Amino acid sequence: GVGLIGMQTKDEDSVEAMFIACSHDYVMFITNHGRLHWLKGYRIPEGSRHSKGKPIVNLLYDLEEGEAVVGTICVSEFSDDRYLVFCTENGIFKKTRLSAYGNVRRKGIKAIKFQDGDSLIATDICTEGDEIIIATRNGQAVRFSQDDVRPLGRDTTGVKGITLNEGDRAVSMAVVRSGDRLLTVTENGFGKISAVDDYRMTNRGAKGVITIRTNERNGGVVSVRKVSDGDELMLTSAEGKIIRISVDEIRETSRNTQGVKIMDIRGEDKVTAVEPIVEEEDIEEAVEAAPERV
Repeated sequence: GVGLIGMQTKDEDSVEAMFIACSHDYVMFITNHGRLHWLKGYRIPEGSRHSKGKPIVNLLYDLEEGEAVVGTICVSEFSDDRYLVFCTENGIFKKTRLSAYGNVRRKGIKAIKFQDGDSLIATDICTEGDEIIIATRNGQAVRFSQDDVRPLGRDTTGVKGITLNEGDRAVSMAVVRSGDRLLTVTENGFGKISAVDDYRMTNRGAKGVITIRTNERNGGVVSVRKVSDGDELMLTSAEGKIIRISVDEIRETSRNTQGVKIMDIRGEDKVTAVEPIVEEEDIEEAVEAAPERV
């Protein structure tokens, strides 16, 4: 389908990302200067589906000149056995214990050090035994174990996660395990689901394998994401359109294919974000497990 308007945007603005959070979660914001700020979820003003929202610069304290938010992630607690992982456009991967980010100062804290010309493209949470898949715009993907990467301090650069071909760049990262299924979505609204085990396990820094055919029809890769039967997703476009789809409607195919149309993209519009939907039953389970979070 085409989707509907999910939020109003100004002429120079576009929807960049969408995420689900509870009111007492910590929403962490990573900036292009490599600093991390966080807010409690309830401090973000609630609005209608058509509202424009409030500028993030009005919610965060003491942003430096030229500093802008480039990544967001939500957590309920800062435990020592979980890791905050980063991936940059140049294919650099970094892993740091989540507990290192629990005490944020008013001006934020250093989260990652960027090389010249590099920028953050994805953040996520992982635990022991998880695997990492990094995908590039031109359709390459590498799979490696996060256990092979040692934890680093906050103010560090990271290590090479994928070797990029000339003119290519990393665009997405997924935390997976053997037996999972991986959804790949392109900017022109096409996508496909493949088994994670179709991607051979390598050491970090390899070039990887083809995750989807990128051509004039598909456009470049936007997102790779772990999915399960029964999952529902929201796709968001640069012009603010949103469509809700079921994973069961997307057939599973081999890794090296073109995929099928999952969102009708028109004109110069492009898919910008792919995020899961939290069902009412999931919320009720969360309330029972941790009522203080709601």
